[in-house]
Amino acid sequence: MPMSVLQIRIEEDLKKQVSDLFESLGMDIPTAVRIFFKRALVENGIPFEVKGMPSPTKQDGINLLNALHAAQEQAYKNGVAKRKLKPKSRLPVWRGRKNDFCCARYECFNFCSSCA
Repeated sequence: MPMSVLQIRIEEDLKKQVSDLFESLGMDIPTAVRIFFKRALVENGIPFEVKGMPSPTKQDGINLLNALHAAQEQAYKNGVAKRKLKPKSRLPVWRGRKNDFCCARYECFNFCSSCA
């Protein structure tokens, strides 16, 4: 079968790392690339899972608000903040959807769709 040349540009450090890795496995970079290509054909796609950033959850929002509240309280105790925060029950409540906060119209931070 006729062979074709494939050229790619990668960082020097990355090339050294993968070259050392593949050498420890008894192969060179072209052999590893051929294995990747053949496996991609068998899988009909990339032969491993490619993930993006996970979407924020309701618990992430709660954790963020709690961390912000704790940091502000600590700043007030250290004399860095000029005023103390309202009790946690009066902080905006995250409703579970991205950019969907409800300030219960007590103090508008422009986070929720009804107050924006």
